[in-house]
Amino acid sequence: YFGGTFFDAANLVTVDAGLVYVLGAATTGFPTTAGAYDTSYAGSSDIYVSVWDLAGNGASDLIYSSYFGLAGDDVVRTVDVDAGIIYFAGYTGSSYPTTAGAFDVTKVGFGNEGALTVFNPAGGGASDLLYSTLFGGTDQETINAISYDDSDGTIVGCIAARSGDIPTTSGAYDSAGDGFGDTYIFRLNPA
Repeated sequence: YFGGTFFDAANLVTVDAGLVYVLGAATTGFPTTAGAYDTSYAGSSDIYVSVWDLAGNGASDLIYSSYFGLAGDDVVRTVDVDAGIIYFAGYTGSSYPTTAGAFDVTKVGFGNEGALTVFNPAGGGASDLLYSTLFGGTDQETINAISYDDSDGTIVGCIAARSGDIPTTSGAYDSAGDGFGDTYIFRLNPA
């Protein structure tokens, strides 16, 4: 069993180099580890990031566990891990934690906005957050799938988009939203 004092849910799991990465929704009292990025519950629904070594050694199997998010709903929908670095995305209804130089640091939509994060579960506290950005327009967005491309260090993803004003690049297949909801494909360099 793994969780806090109320309702916690595992949404995603992946394996990298023998370690198990579990991400989901956490509420009050969720177990965190020393040196975690965030050890306190911010409200409504926070994301959690946990790393496990399923060696059968009891409590020491939990290598890293942290909250992630701010007041409001933060939801993780997709994860990829490469060389121990976690790439996760979903959506936020809050003022999501972003990093300096990120693609978009201001929530502009009236509802949920796409959110993408690059995270190193090294136990360094605030320095575990490598990159975090919002992604969306003036309506609602959710990032439903991402994949890290280690050939060039970019992240490729798909968004369920309701905004017609998400930025597009020159020569894009389609540069305008066409209906109530479209698929939006992006490639992002988190540098």
